[in-house]
Amino acid sequence: MRGALPMAAVALALAAYWAGDFTDPQPDTINVSSTHGDNDHYQLRSSEQDGACTLSLGVIKGARQALSPDAACTGVNADVSTARWWQERPDGSVALLRSDGGLVAEFAVADGAAFESYNPVSPILVLLSEK
Repeated sequence: MRGALPMAAVALALAAYWAGDFTDPQPDTINVSSTHGDNDHYQLRSSEQDGACTLSLGVIKGARQALSPDAACTGVNADVSTARWWQERPDGSVALLRSDGGLVAEFAVADGAAFESYNPVSPILVLLSEK
């Protein structure tokens, strides 16, 4: 019995040590827009339309940032031309929202571009930073 207490303490210490080694690390999040400041500009391109338009980010209000699509966005993607808010998510994705909070489009960080849409699925929309 006398040896059981020290053995239990050693087992407990080893268990705590191993548990620390086997926990999954938190993934790095990519926060593209917050690193550019309050007045960012993104070029929007569509897989179904030629040309591009500019989305300008403005004042941050809570979890959202004001968004101003230029007039050319109607020709690139009419839905995006109705977006008024840019909302970053903890995973690095971005949602474009209407003034009433309704979802317009969702983008994930993309390889070779700032963001690529996953909602809508079609047409594919790409946001390129104009920093």
